[in-house]
Amino acid sequence: MSHNLTPDQQIKAIHDMMERSSRFLHISGFAGVIVGMIALLAAWIAQDQFTFSPDSLDYDYTKMGGNPWNILFLGLGTLIISFGLGFMLARRNARKHGASSWTATSRKMLGYFATPLLTGGLVIALFWLKGWVAMAAPLSLIFYGLSLLHASHFTLTDIRYLGIIEVILGLAAIFWIQHSLWIWGIGFGIEHIGYGMYIYLRYERISS
Repeated sequence: MSHNLTPDQQIKAIHDMMERSSRFLHISGFAGVIVGMIALLAAWIAQDQFTFSPDSLDYDYTKMGGNPWNILFLGLGTLIISFGLGFMLARRNARKHGASSWTATSRKMLGYFATPLLTGGLVIALFWLKGWVAMAAPLSLIFYGLSLLHASHFTLTDIRYLGIIEVILGLAAIFWIQHSLWIWGIGFGIEHIGYGMYIYLRYERISS
């Protein structure tokens, strides 16, 4: 640390060093934009190609001539591609700044993120087996939002606001179940695109 720094600057430098050691700060804004676009595409495929359009909580997709497995695989494919892309771009960001992407902090972040997400996946699967397929979109928003809130303890604090909005949208999707797929598209699509642009402009562009 330079001796030319004022006491206030030294305190800020120490604070920044502690924050970098306790938080994973290499989230990719570009990944958020791409993930949002993938989510919008998935929502369009679900509604337009697979005619998945819940209009009530007891919506029976099979009676409408649909195959629930199409929606299940579409959702899993979207999830795998999105998180794989997010991980790769975060790893690239970390390397760009001479940091490791696999540290004690990043492992804690993933653990905190995964616990609500996996729990939500099991709850959705149970609802799915009971035939309550309409609950898949709202519950995925709610549990994803809870995952973000948990993970925000170990990464950018801005993520907590994204998580809160996701939970609110999930609850709204239950109340307006007939619009749940559109609300899902807003939460996973438009919100991710906006958030990704915000992260890029606030953090990545300044540090590049």
